[in-house]
Amino acid sequence: MMRQRFIRALELIGVLALLSIETLLVVQVVARLVFSISLSWAEELARYSHIWLVFVGAAVATCWDAHIQVDFFTAFLPKGALRQLRLGVAVLGAVFSSLFFSSAVLLISQLWATQTASTGMPFPVFFMPVVIGGAFLIVAFLWSAMILSRSREAVAESSVANSSAERGGLP
Repeated sequence: MMRQRFIRALELIGVLALLSIETLLVVQVVARLVFSISLSWAEELARYSHIWLVFVGAAVATCWDAHIQVDFFTAFLPKGALRQLRLGVAVLGAVFSSLFFSSAVLLISQLWATQTASTGMPFPVFFMPVVIGGAFLIVAFLWSAMILSRSREAVAESSVANSSAERGGLP
Protein backbone atom coordinates (compact mmCIF):
# COMPACT_ATOMS: atom_id res chain seq x y z
CA MET A 1 0.00 0.00 0.00
CA MET A 2 2.76 2.46 0.92
CA ARG A 3 4.67 1.53 -2.24
CA GLN A 4 1.63 2.34 -4.39
CA ARG A 5 1.29 5.73 -2.69
CA PHE A 6 4.97 6.40 -3.30
CA ILE A 7 4.60 5.53 -6.99
CA ARG A 8 1.42 7.61 -7.34
CA ALA A 9 3.19 10.60 -5.76
CA LEU A 10 6.06 10.21 -8.23
CA GLU A 11 3.61 9.91 -11.11
CA LEU A 12 1.84 13.07 -9.95
CA ILE A 13 5.14 14.96 -9.87
CA GLY A 14 5.83 13.70 -13.39
CA VAL A 15 2.42 14.79 -14.62
CA LEU A 16 2.88 18.24 -13.07
CA ALA A 17 6.29 18.54 -14.73
CA LEU A 18 4.80 17.56 -18.09
CA LEU A 19 1.94 20.02 -17.68
CA SER A 20 4.36 22.80 -16.79
CA ILE A 21 6.43 22.03 -19.90
CA GLU A 22 3.38 22.19 -22.12
CA THR A 23 2.02 25.33 -20.47
CA LEU A 24 5.34 27.16 -20.64
CA LEU A 25 5.87 26.27 -24.28
CA VAL A 26 2.33 27.31 -25.26
CA VAL A 27 2.76 30.60 -23.39
CA GLN A 28 6.08 31.14 -25.17
CA VAL A 29 4.59 30.45 -28.61
CA VAL A 30 1.54 32.66 -28.01
CA ALA A 31 3.70 35.48 -26.61
CA ARG A 32 6.03 35.30 -29.58
CA LEU A 33 3.45 34.94 -32.36
CA VAL A 34 0.57 37.03 -31.02
CA PHE A 35 2.27 39.71 -28.95
CA SER A 36 5.75 39.68 -30.60
CA ILE A 37 7.33 39.26 -27.16
CA SER A 38 10.08 36.76 -26.48
CA LEU A 39 10.03 35.30 -22.97
CA SER A 40 13.59 34.20 -22.29
CA TRP A 41 12.69 32.52 -19.02
CA ALA A 42 9.93 30.26 -20.40
CA GLU A 43 12.25 28.00 -22.37
CA GLU A 44 14.66 27.71 -19.46
CA LEU A 45 11.91 26.78 -17.00
CA ALA A 46 10.53 24.25 -19.50
CA ARG A 47 14.00 22.70 -19.73
CA TYR A 48 14.22 22.42 -15.94
CA SER A 49 10.74 20.91 -15.80
CA HIS A 50 11.99 18.33 -18.30
CA ILE A 51 14.85 17.49 -15.96
CA TRP A 52 12.29 16.89 -13.19
CA LEU A 53 10.30 14.68 -15.55
CA VAL A 54 13.34 12.58 -16.49
CA PHE A 55 14.60 11.92 -12.98
CA VAL A 56 11.20 11.28 -11.44
CA GLY A 57 10.31 9.12 -14.45
CA ALA A 58 13.45 7.04 -13.92
CA ALA A 59 12.30 6.25 -10.38
CA VAL A 60 8.79 5.38 -11.61
CA ALA A 61 10.25 3.09 -14.28
CA THR A 62 12.35 1.39 -11.62
CA CYS A 63 9.27 0.83 -9.45
CA TRP A 64 7.36 -0.57 -12.43
CA ASP A 65 10.37 -2.68 -13.45
CA ALA A 66 10.02 -1.03 -16.85
CA HIS A 67 13.62 -0.15 -17.68
CA ILE A 68 15.06 -1.68 -20.83
CA GLN A 69 16.13 -5.26 -20.20
CA VAL A 70 17.80 -7.84 -22.39
CA ASP A 71 16.25 -11.12 -21.33
CA PHE A 72 17.69 -13.51 -23.90
CA PHE A 73 19.98 -15.28 -21.43
CA THR A 74 17.82 -14.83 -18.35
CA ALA A 75 14.98 -16.68 -20.05
CA PHE A 76 17.04 -19.87 -19.68
CA LEU A 77 17.78 -19.42 -15.97
CA PRO A 78 15.85 -21.32 -13.31
CA LYS A 79 13.57 -19.17 -11.15
CA GLY A 80 15.87 -19.26 -8.15
CA ALA A 81 18.90 -18.11 -10.13
CA LEU A 82 16.81 -15.47 -11.88
CA ARG A 83 15.61 -14.15 -8.53
CA GLN A 84 19.20 -13.99 -7.26
CA LEU A 85 20.31 -12.19 -10.41
CA ARG A 86 17.50 -9.66 -10.13
CA LEU A 87 18.29 -9.17 -6.44
CA GLY A 88 21.92 -8.47 -7.37
CA VAL A 89 20.82 -5.99 -10.04
CA ALA A 90 18.57 -4.21 -7.53
CA VAL A 91 21.39 -3.98 -4.97
CA LEU A 92 23.84 -2.71 -7.60
CA GLY A 93 21.21 -0.22 -8.75
CA ALA A 94 20.91 1.06 -5.18
CA VAL A 95 24.70 1.32 -4.86
CA PHE A 96 25.09 3.24 -8.13
CA SER A 97 22.10 5.43 -7.29
CA SER A 98 23.77 6.22 -3.97
CA LEU A 99 26.96 7.24 -5.78
CA PHE A 100 24.89 9.34 -8.17
CA PHE A 101 23.06 10.96 -5.25
CA SER A 102 26.25 11.79 -3.36
CA SER A 103 27.86 13.22 -6.52
CA ALA A 104 24.81 15.39 -7.14
CA VAL A 105 24.93 16.71 -3.56
CA LEU A 106 28.63 17.51 -4.01
CA LEU A 107 27.89 19.31 -7.28
CA ILE A 108 25.15 21.38 -5.69
CA SER A 109 27.43 22.42 -2.86
CA GLN A 110 30.02 23.64 -5.38
CA LEU A 111 27.53 25.52 -7.58
CA TRP A 112 25.71 27.43 -4.86
CA ALA A 113 27.13 30.81 -5.88
CA THR A 114 26.30 30.51 -9.61
CA GLN A 115 23.03 31.65 -11.14
CA THR A 116 21.08 30.75 -14.25
CA ALA A 117 21.31 33.07 -17.24
CA SER A 118 17.65 33.91 -17.80
CA THR A 119 15.98 33.62 -14.42
CA GLY A 120 18.88 34.60 -12.17
CA MET A 121 18.01 31.81 -9.74
CA PRO A 122 20.77 29.77 -8.05
CA PHE A 123 21.76 26.67 -10.00
CA PRO A 124 21.21 24.34 -7.02
CA VAL A 125 17.48 25.06 -7.21
CA PHE A 126 17.44 23.51 -10.66
CA PHE A 127 19.75 20.64 -9.74
CA MET A 128 17.38 19.56 -6.96
CA PRO A 129 15.57 17.11 -9.29
CA VAL A 130 18.88 15.30 -9.75
CA VAL A 131 19.30 14.94 -5.99
CA ILE A 132 15.66 14.12 -5.32
CA GLY A 133 15.48 11.77 -8.32
CA GLY A 134 18.61 10.00 -7.07
CA ALA A 135 17.02 9.58 -3.65
CA PHE A 136 13.84 8.23 -5.26
CA LEU A 137 15.94 5.76 -7.28
CA ILE A 138 17.67 4.55 -4.12
CA VAL A 139 14.30 3.97 -2.46
CA ALA A 140 12.90 2.22 -5.55
CA PHE A 141 15.89 -0.12 -5.92
CA LEU A 142 15.93 -0.93 -2.19
CA TRP A 143 12.21 -1.67 -2.29
CA SER A 144 12.72 -4.03 -5.22
CA ALA A 145 15.61 -5.70 -3.42
CA MET A 146 13.51 -6.10 -0.27
CA ILE A 147 10.63 -7.68 -2.19
CA LEU A 148 12.98 -10.02 -4.06
CA SER A 149 14.78 -11.06 -0.88
CA ARG A 150 11.48 -11.93 0.84
CA SER A 151 9.94 -13.74 -2.11
CA ARG A 152 10.80 -17.37 -2.73
CA GLU A 153 8.39 -18.19 -5.51
CA ALA A 154 7.61 -15.42 -7.97
CA VAL A 155 10.38 -13.37 -9.52
CA ALA A 156 7.98 -10.90 -11.10
CA GLU A 157 6.73 -9.67 -7.72
CA SER A 158 9.42 -7.00 -7.62
CA SER A 159 7.35 -5.04 -10.08
CA VAL A 160 4.31 -3.26 -8.72
CA ALA A 161 2.82 -3.20 -12.20
CA ASN A 162 2.67 -6.89 -13.00
CA SER A 163 -0.86 -6.84 -14.26
CA SER A 164 -2.67 -4.30 -16.36
CA ALA A 165 -5.20 -3.85 -13.56
CA GLU A 166 -2.50 -2.63 -11.18
CA ARG A 167 -1.30 -0.12 -13.77
CA GLY A 168 -4.74 1.36 -14.19
CA GLY A 169 -5.56 -0.70 -17.26
CA LEU A 170 -2.46 0.21 -19.25
CA PRO A 171 -1.15 -2.56 -21.52
